[in-house]
Amino acid sequence: MAAVADADRAKIISAADDFKREHYAQAARTLNSVSTNDAETKFLTNTYLGEVHYREGRYKEAIQDFEKALALVADLSPRRIDTHFHIAILERLCGAYQHEKDFAHAVSIAQNIVILNRATYGDTDLRYGFALLCLADNQRAMPNANKSNDWQSSYEKAIWIFRHSNYQRLLKENNLTEAQDSTGDSAQSKSKIAERQALRKTLMAQVFGKGNIAERRDADQKFAAMVQDFQTARAVIDKQTPDATDIQQIGFDMQPPDYNESPGYVWTNPHRPQKGVILCIHGLGLHHRAFDSFARVMARFGYTTVAFDVRGFGVYTQSLGKETLDMKSCIEDLSVVTRRMRRDYADVPVFLLGESMGGALALEIAAKNPQNFGGLVLSVPAAKRTSEVGTKMKVALGLVTDSNKPINLKNNVVKKSTSDETLRQAWSDDPSAKLRLSPKELFAFDSFMRDSHRFAPDIKTMPVLMFQGNDDKLVKRDATLDLFQNLGAQDKIMVLVGNSEHLIFEAPQFKEGISYGIIGWLNAKAVDPQKD
Repeated sequence: MAAVADADRAKIISAADDFKREHYAQAARTLNSVSTNDAETKFLTNTYLGEVHYREGRYKEAIQDFEKALALVADLSPRRIDTHFHIAILERLCGAYQHEKDFAHAVSIAQNIVILNRATYGDTDLRYGFALLCLADNQRAMPNANKSNDWQSSYEKAIWIFRHSNYQRLLKENNLTEAQDSTGDSAQSKSKIAERQALRKTLMAQVFGKGNIAERRDADQKFAAMVQDFQTARAVIDKQTPDATDIQQIGFDMQPPDYNESPGYVWTNPHRPQKGVILCIHGLGLHHRAFDSFARVMARFGYTTVAFDVRGFGVYTQSLGKETLDMKSCIEDLSVVTRRMRRDYADVPVFLLGESMGGALALEIAAKNPQNFGGLVLSVPAAKRTSEVGTKMKVALGLVTDSNKPINLKNNVVKKSTSDETLRQAWSDDPSAKLRLSPKELFAFDSFMRDSHRFAPDIKTMPVLMFQGNDDKLVKRDATLDLFQNLGAQDKIMVLVGNSEHLIFEAPQFKEGISYGIIGWLNAKAVDPQKD
């Protein structure tokens, strides 16, 4: 097979340069000008056109491009695509089908991604966990999904993998890995090892709750046979084509995400008895680790904190199909996971906490699932901003011109959330933070926030603790007070925090003074809702 001609190679490299500068229309024009008919060139051109169209949000065209590329795979021999490149293409194709709500095709592609990830990385790897989560999401979106257990088995194993990842991280953070156990036959050494084993057992119970059982750990066993069949078939092909070589990418560098943490992040202290679990939902532009300072304080008092990324933020910016903000899907995602948290932590109270956008999400989730929570903590969940005209104009103009072209929120969100220049810079530089959202995403966000207040009267029996920074320059204090008044609960407390701006629980240094107040409230409300 002939190599890619120099003239075509130059065009592809030029298109890649435009792509990196976000000049997508020009990149597409250049790729469409490649006219060579050899299979490898056509495969790469169609693949990269799919990448360009996906990034533009033109998902139907991306589907056509990727399908054309994959149809050429059989014609590439003796050339082949390596596993990482193959997974990258399939993930984009699956994401495009998911965006188009063609869940039947998405499920079919996602199952192939699951098999490739398990065969390549193993059955406890985070990449495999995210592949299972993608499959479960699409299975759950199918008609009559509730009548099938398919999505639940995929989901349960994904959650187990994410907890396993947190457990392994916490072992290292607490210096409790088995490799760090002291050796020796002395009574002191044996006692120390027994103490560390007990701490590991406690840590596992705090991270997994009652979820570290074979039914969850082995929920994906049906894929084991599929992986074995895949590996057998691949071995036959490798034997038949011993001289096959991998196609080299040109200009573009399409790779599958290299996940380094779970969508749910856990903080806990194995040296303290577990008093309860706090589930946290972050604000716009942030991610689960924004609760780090708060969660470490809570761990000192015996409370385990689990913070979740929501679609469009944190690790989900890498998860194709979930990389854009989708408020309705966020509610569905969080409702499913919080129900399982309640199930697995049945012996301790579970509290729900949300800040800003996360507060509005928490309000709706608690209203719809009151049986799952022993209390609700809300920080500035109101919709009304101090100055909205400029942002509204940008969003309106963007919806008319290009609804998928991102708007930078640095001036509108970061600068109004804090006056601390160090914090502003850290937030802006944080690779996990997302401060560029499309007009379509911002319009959906604004609509959701404005509608969230209607759930306040539905919080009837759940105790509520609400916070508002007195120096908040982003959310109007009166709007938060109005929402507080509309809560149906009688057991509710409003706290105005002096000398505090927008971020209270997601501030890099959680105020110790607030911690004693919230710990007192949590201890007082630590009643298992299942026993009420």
